[in-house]
Parts: sequence; C-alpha cells; structure tokens
Amino acid sequence: MVFVPSTPVPPISMLLSWKKSASDYNWHILSRLNLGNFNDKGIYVIKTGLAFEYTVYVGQGDVSQRLSAHLREFSVTKHASVTGNLWVAWTPVRAYFRNGIERYLHDQLNPRESSCWTNDPSIQVNLP
Repeated sequence: MVFVPSTPVPPISMLLSWKKSASDYNWHILSRLNLGNFNDKGIYVIKTGLAFEYTVYVGQGDVSQRLSAHLREFSVTKHASVTGNLWVAWTPVRAYFRNGIERYLHDQLNPRESSCWTNDPSIQVNLP
C-alpha cells in the first residue's frame, strides 16, 4: 500500500553554504580558479558580472571537473566577452538532493546555456 497525503506536501527547503572568495566573499573568477585545489561534488552557478550580469550556467557533479570542461566550451566562454570574466560560486551537496536543487536554481536564475533535464521536484535554496 502506498501512502498518499490528503494535503499537498510543502516543498523542501535547504540553506546552502556557497563557496566564494575567502578574501572578500565575492564570487570566484572562473579563469583564475585553481581547479586542482578542491574536490567538491555539488551544485555550481556560472555568471557574468558587473553591469550586464546574468546567469550563464547552472550545473552539478564533480565541480572541479565540470568547471574545467566549461572553460573549454565556447557556448560558455563566449559570455566572458561581455564583462571580461566569468564568475562562479558552488556548494557541496549530497547527490540525493542535487536534481531538486538544480531544478530550483534553473527556475529562479534562467541560465542562458544550460537546460534542466530533471523532472525532480524543486528544492528551494538560498541563492548564491
């Protein structure tokens, strides 16, 4: 027998600790980041900066490997020409929660170069 609640289940929400620059708490400049220096697995957001700020990509997985791959993808790097840099923030997240968090961030940030492939329910989180 499957339990079906009579009232809708409220969405899950989580408070994430986004990794940003230790010196000034700003986002990291992607091209200057030492990608061999960490091994976090979780969620990341790439954006442009300054006056023309917009989200370029939201993704998940082995953050160092995924960011390294994005540095070789023209569809992502072409956005650096707008402000000269791409900026990134990430947070470690257990695999079980990643799809729902990615869904939420896609819905909130509308990235220009990534599409959310999961149909998992959104998990509300604090934005980076």
